Amino acid sequence: GKTQKPDYDYLNYKLSITNAQELKAYLLKQTKALNFAQLQKDVQPFLFDPDNQSVSLFPQIIAQTDFQN
Repeated sequence: GKTQKPDYDYLNYKLSITNAQELKAYLLKQTKALNFAQLQKDVQPFLFDPDNQSVSLFPQIIAQTDFQN
């Protein structure tokens, strides 16, 4: 799939995030308390494929993704 490079100037200005590792750590920290199983149920009616588990797997996907600058 396509990959997009984050706008680190903007992320630095707004959140003091300057690189890929900081972005990954921020995403994991900010989403740690969320109930992704419930979020999956909440958005299921709006998904093209209701059986797609991407929402509930978001923390694992982020943790396993190799973020590069």
